[in-house]
Amino acid sequence: MSEPVSVDLLVDDLPAGAGPPPLDERPPRRRLGLVLAAVLATVVGLLAWPDASPAPGSAGDAAPAAGSEAASLPEVPAPTDPRLLPWPGRGPLATDADFVAQAEQAWRTQARVGSGRVGPAEAVAVLWAGYVGSTATALLQSVGDDDVVRIAQVSEARRPQNVQAGPLVLQRAETLSPGARPPAVLALVYTGGLQLGSMLEQPGATLVQVLPAPGALPEGSELLRREGARFAAVGIQPDGLSQPWLHTPELSPEGPVVLTARTRGPEPGIDVSQLIVPGTLLPAPAPVQLVEPAWGRTRDDLPEDYIDASAALAGLGLAQGQVAVLGSTVLQDGRVTLLQVMPSPDPALPSGVVTVHARGVRQYVSPAQPPPAPEQVVVGAVRTPSGHLVVVAAGPPEASTVVVSADGEPVEVGPRVTAVSVEPGTPVAEVAGQGYQEDETYLGRTALDVSGL
Repeated sequence: MSEPVSVDLLVDDLPAGAGPPPLDERPPRRRLGLVLAAVLATVVGLLAWPDASPAPGSAGDAAPAAGSEAASLPEVPAPTDPRLLPWPGRGPLATDADFVAQAEQAWRTQARVGSGRVGPAEAVAVLWAGYVGSTATALLQSVGDDDVVRIAQVSEARRPQNVQAGPLVLQRAETLSPGARPPAVLALVYTGGLQLGSMLEQPGATLVQVLPAPGALPEGSELLRREGARFAAVGIQPDGLSQPWLHTPELSPEGPVVLTARTRGPEPGIDVSQLIVPGTLLPAPAPVQLVEPAWGRTRDDLPEDYIDASAALAGLGLAQGQVAVLGSTVLQDGRVTLLQVMPSPDPALPSGVVTVHARGVRQYVSPAQPPPAPEQVVVGAVRTPSGHLVVVAAGPPEASTVVVSADGEPVEVGPRVTAVSVEPGTPVAEVAGQGYQEDETYLGRTALDVSGL
């Protein structure tokens, strides 16, 4: 995944008078009134009724496949330079040669202002060009004199009291790390053009809108954004951009986290998880990194696994880290998940096996316990608000059967991941998990004291 990158130029870095004069000679560009109205309606809908967003993959989703409507707009062929992102130029202004040329000139001219700034040295390729609200914007890429690829956003300057378009201004340029995994999305830096009133005055509030990579959302996949204790689908507009949404810290404490995920089909799962850093173009790795488990489940990671892993880290006082989801079970009063928080480079920070009970935004994380030997069974337990004692056991890869017992008596026999719920009021002091291979070879037993739950 791409790392946070160095900034070549911010519009605020321009010395007084250094910006370009208004481009009065440029051909007039038609304001897309109907499109703007639709975008405004979408923003208002997302902001006013966040709980009304359909669950990913539900029949009510308004998120079309990325390639369906966007494919009807003409595209500029992808650049042939192997150093550049192999993305075709998309958006309603991508084929407007005059606008793209003016945006390129703005980048070349303004990137040379100030010491140490590096602008394009070779041909500039358009990634996307169109309107963000009523503001003409272009995302561009090129290679500099230092042989480094840069992504840049050029947008019209804001003139709140003037109906005429302002000059094109280089808002931001960032370096693409050589050898880094290509980003699944690029983010736009919001520069105005939508009537949001005081919504952005909330502490930590930011407007987020992204451009998914071509092919990032094949049939059956969706772009998802974290919304509290779940992920909600984000619609893709005909111009290739996502619908905008207002991010607040309440929706995702670690920042605007987005996933590309297979939500429909026989093998659902997360493909990419990334963090949108407000004010930047290139995403960073998501603070919660889901990794392959050494015990338990064989399915792919799911969006709800990310939520539980985030709760596990927060319950141990960690803001980020690697987590393996070993197994989970769904109950009437929530979901119980068995996870392993991987050791941190700092040995003083906690790690180990934890059990998370999640119901809406209320979550419980058990104290961390050391993982057992690799050939044994991992066992976790939690007491839910309804009084049930829920036990989740995850066997090693060679286990085909796991037996869960309570105070020495078997209570459940199941596959590699087995869960059992003990009725409220049933006295239990110890639970255990035993693993067996397919030929009934005994693998080992792990016990857990639950007398304090």
